[in-house]
Amino acid sequence: SFSFSNQRTAIITQEGVLQVIGKNEDMYKQIQFLWLPKEIKQLTNIPLEDDDGHPLYPYSVFSGDEYTLLLVSTTAEPSENSLRLAFFSNLLPSDKKKKTPTFVPTGSHSPLALFGGITTAAAIDTEGGIIFMYFFKYLSITKVTAPRCVLPDGDFAVCVACCKNFFCVLGSSGRVFVSEAENPTVLEEASELRGIKIIEVSGIYEHCLA
Repeated sequence: SFSFSNQRTAIITQEGVLQVIGKNEDMYKQIQFLWLPKEIKQLTNIPLEDDDGHPLYPYSVFSGDEYTLLLVSTTAEPSENSLRLAFFSNLLPSDKKKKTPTFVPTGSHSPLALFGGITTAAAIDTEGGIIFMYFFKYLSITKVTAPRCVLPDGDFAVCVACCKNFFCVLGSSGRVFVSEAENPTVLEEASELRGIKIIEVSGIYEHCLA
């Protein structure tokens, strides 16, 4: 897995190791990885474990401007019950920053694929539902279950564009649905694309392509 945003890059090696390089400080002088310098000048291993010291095994990463989002397994052999969402973010208050990633509560739903943007992100779970994260608003996701919904008519989500103020979700039917970042579970079909079978969506900041 490989992802870059702004001036930072994150990769997961074939050996299952998370590495980062680049900028570690935002415009507000907030540090994301507290134990690393403001400028990470070479690929650096990020050890992953939970708060109890148990290892985490990364399978996918997305590097946003304000966060690094991970799909991790709590076991060496991943299963539907072992997959979790976890993140590092410079938006967390200083007293909550730590060397271990923060888990995103997803209830009984198991994430399967990651999508992200500058400050928004999403995951599609094994049931075809969408788990939404808006890092300016949902830092409380560390305490409550992240917003989730499913598409109408039994449609299965296959791709998500995570923009600054909105999400675009593509269903397996080829229909595209849009919601506001502030209220992501209220999805409406994109009227401009109604009747057109779409195969992919992609977006960043205030723009989305289908």
